[in-house]
Amino acid sequence: MDPTAHQTIDLNAGADLTGFRRVVRMLTLCSIPPRQVTFRINDGSALFGSQDSAAYGAAGKPIILPRAVTEMIKLIVCHSDPEKYAWLYELAWRVTNDKKEKHLLEAKGDDLVHRLDDMAQSVRRDIHRMQTSLRFRQMDDQGGEEHFAAWFEPEHYIVEAAAQVFVDRFTSMVWTILTPKGSLHWDKKELWFGPPTVRRYAPGADVFESGWRTYSESTFNPARTNLQVRRQLLPETYWKNMPETQAIPHLVSIAAARLEEMIVWQTAMPAERSPHKAAPVEGQVVSEEAT
Repeated sequence: MDPTAHQTIDLNAGADLTGFRRVVRMLTLCSIPPRQVTFRINDGSALFGSQDSAAYGAAGKPIILPRAVTEMIKLIVCHSDPEKYAWLYELAWRVTNDKKEKHLLEAKGDDLVHRLDDMAQSVRRDIHRMQTSLRFRQMDDQGGEEHFAAWFEPEHYIVEAAAQVFVDRFTSMVWTILTPKGSLHWDKKELWFGPPTVRRYAPGADVFESGWRTYSESTFNPARTNLQVRRQLLPETYWKNMPETQAIPHLVSIAAARLEEMIVWQTAMPAERSPHKAAPVEGQVVSEEAT
């Protein structure tokens, strides 16, 4: 690799952490600064495009980076922004080539650090939403084995990053998670990562879902209807895949009427009695009991 020439590096679509690590080793070994590198995303048919992937794989010793930097890289390779690799390589270059920037991530006023912090937070938020808002549905029973499946639409390439939580939480179930950015399958023993898919391959509603929706509607409190807060916690793009949120538009439309009914009902209730012990009459003997 000519250290004076501009390098164009192709990486796989999605979160290509392994490929990026190999590239960083080679570019660093050849002392090629970020300004001489352009990263491109391909369809995965050629890991490093026209470059020799074997050469990248034998790129010398691993680069020693601060733990905070390696954790940041693991998160941001999941981001959907195609410029992520360029910014991550700039981070790795600055940390390894300038002793004064060994703790670069602590410089919150730095433009690069600010951008990376925002990206990392977006990925963390996406992982959290997948782990909390994904809903399994029971599929048709095949061979006597219960099989559950779920559909989720992540913003970033977080499927693999979020997988272990589902394995730990649903170890005794056979389940499949389908998303436009990849899929997961667990058979109680082994986890497989599969290709992206589309919504029509996910199962429809099951008997558990209708029951869960009925429960959610019955516990809906019209006095605490605040859509702005709901949208902050869980954007509407996720609502269509959750049984308890699909009824929100209807519940909101009748919230005012239900609230008025609650007020009328509460007004008609008899006043709550708070029993108090009567003051003893003079000369009356009051028995004492252990409490």
